[in-house]
Amino acid sequence: MNFNDDIILRLCTLKNVPVKGNPHFSEFTRDLENQCDVYAINEDASGSFDFKIDSVSHVSWFRKKSDEWQEAMGIPKLR
Repeated sequence: MNFNDDIILRLCTLKNVPVKGNPHFSEFTRDLENQCDVYAINEDASGSFDFKIDSVSHVSWFRKKSDEWQEAMGIPKLR
């Protein structure tokens, strides 16, 4: 996601990190449009860690962005 060292350090200390701009995701070879997101790594009661974007799991966030992109392109949503 092209985070600089300062952002990575703050994430590793389990702090919320607001980031402005359009993050680049190399896995998808594209930038995703966002004005401001809050990234965080949270630990749950079982000791597992989850990467969150705007307080939702990164998986759910990516699915939402994918649905928005498909809708904008006129691609019917699979059920």
